[in-house]
Amino acid sequence: MIKTAKENPDKTAKENPDETAKENPDKTPNPTPLEKNDTDLCTASISYVQKGQAVTVSWSAISNRNMNLYIRHTTQREFSKIATVNITDEEYTFMASRDGTHFIKFEIIDDKRNPIGTECIQTMHLIPFKAEIPVAPTNGPELTILLIIMGVTTLGYFGVRSRKYSK
Repeated sequence: MIKTAKENPDKTAKENPDETAKENPDKTPNPTPLEKNDTDLCTASISYVQKGQAVTVSWSAISNRNMNLYIRHTTQREFSKIATVNITDEEYTFMASRDGTHFIKFEIIDDKRNPIGTECIQTMHLIPFKAEIPVAPTNGPELTILLIIMGVTTLGYFGVRSRKYSK
């Protein structure tokens, strides 16, 4: 049965496709209302794994929206934005600047980059790590031989020059 405007004055249940086309002449589908879990990242099974300085935060995709990631150490007052990612990426890896307790905030954003839904803040306890400093390569036997030859040649040169001028 199709409801008329008198029977359905708020027109929330549009059962007549012609009625929708009249209100939306370009025939693009009307946006669907947000589901409760579509914007609540605390339902997204958030976890993290630390490997040295690298921290990978992962979650389950609850929608196809973008979100901002922020981080804050317990000694800081403000969150710092570290990335904007799509929720379907399901993970993000960043390099931590220090160990200790951090708070990571997830914030879903709309197309205009305005926050929507429920933000979620998770606690991360990062174990101590040393900053990874690249180690210079060690000298191989080829370089050692080259340095010896250069040293002997230099000594020989100055030895010959000193004899020439000493006479």
